[in-house]
Amino acid sequence: MKWGCIPTNRAVSASPPKIRRKEIKPPSVAVTRQLLDAADDHDPEFGALLRVLAATGARRGEVCGLRWSDLDTGSSTLSINRSVASVAGRTVVKDTKTHAARRIALDADTIEILERQRTRLQHRAEVCELGFNEDGYVFTKTADGADPLHPDTITGAFSR
Repeated sequence: MKWGCIPTNRAVSASPPKIRRKEIKPPSVAVTRQLLDAADDHDPEFGALLRVLAATGARRGEVCGLRWSDLDTGSSTLSINRSVASVAGRTVVKDTKTHAARRIALDADTIEILERQRTRLQHRAEVCELGFNEDGYVFTKTADGADPLHPDTITGAFSR
């Protein structure tokens, strides 16, 4: 076999295959309300989490990364500054997917649901004889709010 130079690079004129993305079909407002009501009846913390997802359009990892300091009830806004993900089997807090923080306006009902979530977590900390962490995670399974909820927990709960 004789090795030699190829006069032209055929790859230069090739085009990559088109990526076919599945169209996302969100549920109707009525179905979303039914889902939120059912989730709230089943588990108020999960209902609050789903409400924040629906109200903000944030990714599940971004909602897991929310801290109480990200909520500004005075201006009815929520800042998305970080995300939670699984890296090498460990839960890590990282930058958002787009590497850009953003502020989202919240409606009065979502603010009220978040305030109820704060009350639940304050009660949990009190029962465990811990102080409430004002900069703890909004969605957490720990009594002190020190650890974020893992995004796969949302997916698992939603599947159930």
